[in-house]
Amino acid sequence: MTEKELFRTNNFDLIRLLAALEVAIHHTLHHFELHDNWLFHSTSWLPGVPIFFFVSGFLISKSYESNSRIGEYARNRALRIYPALIVCTALSLISVFATGYLASQSWSLAQMVAWIAGQITFFQFYSPDFIRGFGSGALNGSLWTVTVELQFYVLIPLLYWILTRASKSRGQRMTMLCVLILLFIVPNVIFQQLKLNDQFSDHLLMKLAQVSFLPWVYMFLIGILAQQNFMWIYGFVRGRGLPIVIAYAIVAYITVNFFGWSTGNEIHPALFPLVAVTVLAVAYTAPQLGDQILHKNDISYGVYIYHMPIINVMLYYDMDDSFYYATIAIALTAAIAACSWFIVERPAIRKKKRPLVALT
Repeated sequence: MTEKELFRTNNFDLIRLLAALEVAIHHTLHHFELHDNWLFHSTSWLPGVPIFFFVSGFLISKSYESNSRIGEYARNRALRIYPALIVCTALSLISVFATGYLASQSWSLAQMVAWIAGQITFFQFYSPDFIRGFGSGALNGSLWTVTVELQFYVLIPLLYWILTRASKSRGQRMTMLCVLILLFIVPNVIFQQLKLNDQFSDHLLMKLAQVSFLPWVYMFLIGILAQQNFMWIYGFVRGRGLPIVIAYAIVAYITVNFFGWSTGNEIHPALFPLVAVTVLAVAYTAPQLGDQILHKNDISYGVYIYHMPIINVMLYYDMDDSFYYATIAIALTAAIAACSWFIVERPAIRKKKRPLVALT
């Protein structure tokens, strides 16, 4: 197989689905106050959001290298993000009307339009006051990562322009990329430390920092670095998924329990590269497994964006006190995500120009 064929034959569809399910299950258990169990605590060891950021850097950078025309690049990214996001926003809006919640709230048309505009443009983290009494207090709080992803998409062309202008050789570009990763670990560490301080944790600047690329971009850059050195990494991880997963579990257990390192979205920067290696090992071990299970159908984005509106409706109706309801929430999420894939997302993706793979 050629390098291109080796790159494209992977389990990333399955990995993204597992990452989305990790987020959905963790949020469901959190908001249903089902905290005291092994499932809740274990879901943060391979955290979905950081995995998404890494995989995005790995795949989107390759896609950009394959087709760096800005217009087509932007169109392809928009077709992947916005069709399902618009439908999700519409369903979320219907939910607050259909439950009767908005009838008891004071809101104006201008406020509603501003919220809708934020959801379907770049300000998905915006949550107006009239929504805060519904469910968890944010109609779809998970969408802050969409804001971050969109910033990553804008950064890719700029990053490649800087690397090609500033560095004449591949070695220099790799060195510069490594330096950038180390530099951007700094804002992540600062951000995580300030979050632990009650004086700063609820400050507006902290909330804005969380939805900026600064605390998260080192994860994205590690994805790009891995993609740039694919053949070397492939030779190391291929077929070694199980032993690498076991090795990661041992290292994570030791560092979390004996050194106090964090996992989840706040994962320790020294632990995250091991997550990246684990993801790649799973991606390139039995690399046709994902297609055999999913048949190139990817409901991961749907699982990610639809689960919180479902959770919020169930919270509104007080359906939140047992694993029975938690199971219903995940099942409904998967069902709606599947409908979204077949009706909205897959038709939109087929309009992309020269896609690298079906789902990048």
